[in-house]
Amino acid sequence: MVQRRGIRQTTGGARWSLLVLIGFVGMLPVWWALLGQLLEHREAYTACSSGAPPGTVGSLENLRFHADSTFLPAGRRCVYDMADGSTQAWQTGWPSTIWALSGTGVCLLVLVVCWLSWRRMSPMQRMLVHVAAGLAVLGWVAIASFAALN
Repeated sequence: MVQRRGIRQTTGGARWSLLVLIGFVGMLPVWWALLGQLLEHREAYTACSSGAPPGTVGSLENLRFHADSTFLPAGRRCVYDMADGSTQAWQTGWPSTIWALSGTGVCLLVLVVCWLSWRRMSPMQRMLVHVAAGLAVLGWVAIASFAALN
């Protein structure tokens, strides 16, 4: 650490910049899951009607099912009325949700490392780590609100 004129300068800036980059890479799967949820909802009725299991009530053109967007997993759920009186559900979105949860864990880990290394990181690096974590949280809020609205 080098001090000049009372201003504290940090060393090892590339290492902390890599930490910031890891935080932003960890945030990306959350937004990928939101995009997947939006695309799944857009094609929900077509995909649910074409993927109906055998024994569903109704003809091929007039099946009885319900489709909606879900929060966990961030995808689409199709619920079919079966001929025997039961219901059968089909859920999409687990792979993207698992990646999004892993990315959120990476963001939280980077945030904890940032807090533990507060004095060794520059203010801009600290702010960018918090921006990455905030964007991950914002992505989850968007996923939850889209699922609640649809």
